[in-house]
Amino acid sequence: MRTKLFISHATPKDNEFAAWLATKLELHGYDVWVDIKKLNPAVDFWNTIESTIRNDTAKFLFVATTTSILGNRDGVKKELAVADRVRNNGLEDFIIPLRADDVPFDSFPVEVLRQNAIDFCNDWAIGLIKLLDYLKEQNVSKTATAAEQMTQALERWKNVSASDSANVVFQKDYYYSNLFPIILPHNLYAYNNKSIIPFLKNNHMPRKILEDCVITFVCPNCVKNFLEYEVDSYILDVRTMLNADTSIKFFDIEIKNPRLVCVNLINWTICNMFYHNGMRLYKPTDKTESKKRYFFKRDVKSKRHKDSRDKALSGKYNDQNWHYAQSAYFTSFPFSGILFRAHLLFTDSNNNTISDTHQQSARRSKGKLFFNNEWRNMLQAAMYLHSGGRDEINVDLCCLQNRLIIMSKPYVFTSEKGYIEPSLDPLINTDGGFDDEDA
Repeated sequence: MRTKLFISHATPKDNEFAAWLATKLELHGYDVWVDIKKLNPAVDFWNTIESTIRNDTAKFLFVATTTSILGNRDGVKKELAVADRVRNNGLEDFIIPLRADDVPFDSFPVEVLRQNAIDFCNDWAIGLIKLLDYLKEQNVSKTATAAEQMTQALERWKNVSASDSANVVFQKDYYYSNLFPIILPHNLYAYNNKSIIPFLKNNHMPRKILEDCVITFVCPNCVKNFLEYEVDSYILDVRTMLNADTSIKFFDIEIKNPRLVCVNLINWTICNMFYHNGMRLYKPTDKTESKKRYFFKRDVKSKRHKDSRDKALSGKYNDQNWHYAQSAYFTSFPFSGILFRAHLLFTDSNNNTISDTHQQSARRSKGKLFFNNEWRNMLQAAMYLHSGGRDEINVDLCCLQNRLIIMSKPYVFTSEKGYIEPSLDPLINTDGGFDDEDA
């Protein structure tokens, strides 16, 4: 009698989804067959798989992902070919495609191209509800009570999603934040002469234009040197603007939100720092995306400290390139400083960024290879590069006498407890792994 739900997926890339799905189905009383940890090498595993599909499987659940469809996975293809033969022998609805990521529907193999896939891509829970409804409509038998299946299901989920080495231990641990102390310039300057705008634009200097007035960090001496004559200016105290809860007036102009103006100019200055340090701006195809992310170019490496080996800030991943990227913005909570956010971005073999949807898929897959230590090490390498190995990152606002300074070491916190990080997730394929030093 056919009772099993056979989950066909790309191992180990899609193990997390397969283990989650198997657990949910078993808790609903279904008899599930899924290969998470690989079969015993002493067993003729292909004969076991083929026999299970041919003789014991009620429904063949094909997990369609970028990896299983576009990744040239021979094992998945062989399983699907056997399932197709079973279907052609009279089981018309034998194969159920489950779309688990953003793989295009028109990329589905011919065996499932005409099937109506159940979409798990945006919400696993909604996909599960649809699958359970479909199994009920198809009168797929349940072979055990939920209680009988619970021990086996939860044990598998524990083995897949938890590592025995990732336990809390009683030892002092240091937690490196992504918040870096900052020394702000004392002043912003407001000029009531728009003739300085070409000078600011040509030199990529941050500015805010309000009516006939220009607000910038650029000092009067630099403006005078450019125009060859003095321009009336109004000095705005940076700290006063950041703490202001009311508007500020000057030159018959009113700044309704002084803090916002000041923060925007600081953030713009940090973006300039990224650009001047050789990073590329990522331009998403999604026009609603406002966050500016800058990524390191191919083959960029940097030390984390003067005695360390080089750390890769980009590398190969399958047929693409991965890049460590950063965005940053000023905050005054809980301490005044610059928050540096870490991102992963991907380019193709021609150094062009891939589409937004494929960015998300690649980020989920590659990101599983990065544990906390790895993110910390890349942040340290990036900041060492920005600072040139010094204790401070000096960002010139116009001249050497007018600077914004970021400390190259972040705020660090300590704890009396820590945990042992796994050196490598056992469920992750390390193809396209790191080209750098140890953690």
